[in-house]
Amino acid sequence: MIRELARKEYVERKPLMAIGFILVLIVTAILPFFFAYSLKHALQQGANETATLVLRNFRSYAAFIEYQWSARGLPRILCLLALVGGAGMLAGEREAKTWPLLYRSAAPIGAIVGVKYGVLALWLAIVTLASTLVLAIHGAIAQESFPLAPVLVTSGIALVTAFAFLSVVFAAGAFVSRTVLAAALALAAGFGIAGVLLPFGLNATALSADLLGTDGRIDWVRAGVEATVALGIAVTGLWLAVWQTVCRRGT
Repeated sequence: MIRELARKEYVERKPLMAIGFILVLIVTAILPFFFAYSLKHALQQGANETATLVLRNFRSYAAFIEYQWSARGLPRILCLLALVGGAGMLAGEREAKTWPLLYRSAAPIGAIVGVKYGVLALWLAIVTLASTLVLAIHGAIAQESFPLAPVLVTSGIALVTAFAFLSVVFAAGAFVSRTVLAAALALAAGFGIAGVLLPFGLNATALSADLLGTDGRIDWVRAGVEATVALGIAVTGLWLAVWQTVCRRGT
């Protein structure tokens, strides 16, 4: 039952997964060149102090561009993919009136929700890995050293952030019976959580915080706090999704 459900979810979302995967690879491949050109032009003009500071801290165009992408661009796209892919996972079953069949199956409700979540979580992980590989190729083309540690750390936190938002999307889908409403509720909840965390210097479920100090080194304490908060949101959201789905068994 579990294997069949996983196969069903994969087949139904295969086109979306393919489009999202290709989109991330294209954007990852193109944007670093665009931003690198913009930064180089700003440095040549000699009027951009921020660009000069950035280059001195990161020591290369590639290091700055790749870090910026993994810390800022990638979390946004992963969260968008989580929203588009996950909004209909639970609410869509109610729209199609297929939950009664799932309730009568031998598989526990928690396992059913977990499989649905796992399919999308694995997809997001594959997308993140592919994006990191493209950045490594970009560094090789630019003939500059690939900033492995900063990019891996920021990409990892981007992925955990996407897991957190995916759990928020699942929780929203468990409380409503329409995919559009689930997406709207998830967005509202995501921005609300981000607004609460922002005064503490955290941006879980929305953006990855700046994890490099002015000297270009990783702020491991901040990275650990960011990842812990995101994981906490992910676990809480998934638990809410399972709990609410169980509670709505008779509806």
